[in-house]
Amino acid sequence: MKKLIVTFYVFYLEPDAAYPFNGKLISELQRRISRKSLPSETLQKKFPGVERISFWFSASRKLKHGVIRHAKYSRTSKEAEFQLTLPYSSKSRGWKRITAFGLKHAVSTIENFFVSLELDVPESWNKADILEMFSQAPESFVDAYEQE
Repeated sequence: MKKLIVTFYVFYLEPDAAYPFNGKLISELQRRISRKSLPSETLQKKFPGVERISFWFSASRKLKHGVIRHAKYSRTSKEAEFQLTLPYSSKSRGWKRITAFGLKHAVSTIENFFVSLELDVPESWNKADILEMFSQAPESFVDAYEQE
C-alpha cells in the first residue's frame, strides 16, 4: 500500500487573522506526518484511490476550536483537499505565544481528523514534540517581519 502524502498550504481569508507560519514550519509538519501515514479503509471508502491529503490553513476570530471542512476530491489527481480553519486571538500576546497557540490547535485538529478517518497518527506527529521543536528555535519557524 502506498504511503499517504500530506501537504499544507496557507491561505488566510479573514483580515488580521493569520498565523506567521513560514515554509520551514510547513515543511517540517509535512515531513513528520507524511513519513508513516497509510490510507485507512475508512479513508479509501470516502475517497477511493486517495494518495494525497491537502490542508489549506486559515484562521478565524469566531472559532474556539479548529475545524476541518471538506473542500473537494479529485479522482484524477487522487487528492482530497480540506480547509483547516484555526481559532485566532491576538489579545496583545507576543508572536511566539500566538504562533504556539495556532500550532497547538493545528496539530490537535488534524489528530482528531485522522482519528475520525481511522488513520494512524504517526509518533512523529506528537503535539508535545512539535511544540518543543518550535519553542527551541521559534524565530526559525516564523516569517521575520512577524517577529517585531
